[in-house]
Amino acid sequence: MLKARLTEAIDLIEAGTQPFLLALPTDTTGAIDAAVLVERIAELEGLGVVPVPADLGQAVLRVTPAPDGRVLRAAEELRSDAGRLLARWLAEGGLPHQDSTPPDWPVDDPLSAAPGWWHSVHPRSEHDAPLPPLLQSLPPVAAMLVSGHKEKTWPYHTVAAPFWAAQLPHHRDEVAARLPYLPTESFFPLLVESGGPAGFATHWHIGDQLRRSGGTVVDALLTLAAQGQLDSTLLAGQLQARMRHGLLPVGRAVAGLRRSRDGRLGDRVVDR
Repeated sequence: MLKARLTEAIDLIEAGTQPFLLALPTDTTGAIDAAVLVERIAELEGLGVVPVPADLGQAVLRVTPAPDGRVLRAAEELRSDAGRLLARWLAEGGLPHQDSTPPDWPVDDPLSAAPGWWHSVHPRSEHDAPLPPLLQSLPPVAAMLVSGHKEKTWPYHTVAAPFWAAQLPHHRDEVAARLPYLPTESFFPLLVESGGPAGFATHWHIGDQLRRSGGTVVDALLTLAAQGQLDSTLLAGQLQARMRHGLLPVGRAVAGLRRSRDGRLGDRVVDR
């Protein structure tokens, strides 16, 4: 996706056929305000300009879902193919989120989970499954971000992770599920600041960070708690499963969670 967008941008600069990029973020997470994107597409319509495909695909993946009625009505008034795509995207709430919970995980009672590593489920792990209709409307290079993909080696994940987070700012759990581990310690707080549900994969990386060092776990926990996305029972079940399997030193886990007590949330997990 990044390569396609860079190629497009160079071509646009040389040809001067599109005066600005649709996918320029309006938020530090990479997200785009829906009202702004409607205005951008309306301006291109007025100029008779058809946006290049990768730029359009990236823009709709970045647009903030669930705008107010005024924005939805403005989107419905767009008449170009790009405008109709955006209107449909906003009306349907964007792409549905994909659950990263392992099939045998005890959802109703996480504390009963058997000892083990419990890896997250990768997004669209069934590579031959048909794409959702809304995803089929995107250019293939954009659809690949959230569809089945050929597994890459770990150096690829290290390089790609920050780009995935910025390219999918409303799907942090899907990004987290694709990462066998985080590329850098400082990346995790940036990931949890993104939007979308924080499911099994996001919480799984909290335990992994505690196992490695735990230096940025406090920031991540505080962010999730402030967003109302911290599932303390899920996290406690994951940590307990790892500790019982010998994959996470008890002392390191407790120390990391106690550091978060200053933020008034660590005790919710420790007490579990």
